[in-house]
Amino acid sequence: MDADQLAVLEARLEAAKAGVVAFSVTAPFDGVVASLNAKLGNSINAGEPAVTVADFSYWVVNTTDLTEIDVVELKEGDPVVVTLDAIPGVELKGTIASIGQTFAEKSG
Repeated sequence: MDADQLAVLEARLEAAKAGVVAFSVTAPFDGVVASLNAKLGNSINAGEPAVTVADFSYWVVNTTDLTEIDVVELKEGDPVVVTLDAIPGVELKGTIASIGQTFAEKSG
């Protein structure tokens, strides 16, 4: 291979690298790819998420099953432990960030 062929191949390699960068997706935070809808060789529709990236180091849990009897004993900043039926034996520790100022009647 002569110098001219090598120069052409190096130019093609640089062009290919630039093309990859043009189609790269970078998240604005550290995280984990939680779902990947884009598959090699397929296309996705406009507005359809290609990738879902999640930061599992921080969770926000909203609950709707506190009664008016229970909620009056709680205040913002109180420690909480959340357990999930789907993940037995796991306890998520946190604090109450906010308590809604309105109520909704459920099941009477």
